[in-house]
Amino acid sequence: MGFRVASSGHQCRMVGLFIGFMLSTFGLEAQTVRNRVLEGAQLFSRDDGCLVLNVDFSFPVRYLRHFPLHAHDELHIELRPIRVNPGDRDVLIQREAVFPENGKSGVVEAVVYQGDSPNGPVLHLEFSGKRHAQVFQGSDFRSITVLLPEASSDGSCSSKM
Repeated sequence: MGFRVASSGHQCRMVGLFIGFMLSTFGLEAQTVRNRVLEGAQLFSRDDGCLVLNVDFSFPVRYLRHFPLHAHDELHIELRPIRVNPGDRDVLIQREAVFPENGKSGVVEAVVYQGDSPNGPVLHLEFSGKRHAQVFQGSDFRSITVLLPEASSDGSCSSKM
């Protein structure tokens, strides 16, 4: 029982294909965000009367804190980027706005990412009137969820999604 030896031309082609494949995958990094920080925002109502605002990011962020803690017509959410492709780091210091999809007209007037804030990135929300808000980190770290009770309620929502 003998082994068949492949021709040297066939071996060279196989080595060339292998090297080409390795070079094409060498240095692959996280997908670029293409000069965007915010992917979008969705606003919808729950059966318990609370509104849910989901804000999606192009890269992972960590929710640090928000203010004010009482009912107000605006909300500032401090963030920290977790992992950003080196080629996209300059987008972190820009300003960008999105408008909620499926939104109730007049509840959330603005969703603005402020990357040029002196203390680091801030997500700035403006409401049509004073609202209590609860802020939660998204489970995938690529989103922030804000619960907004109806204007007539006592200011709390169940955190169950």
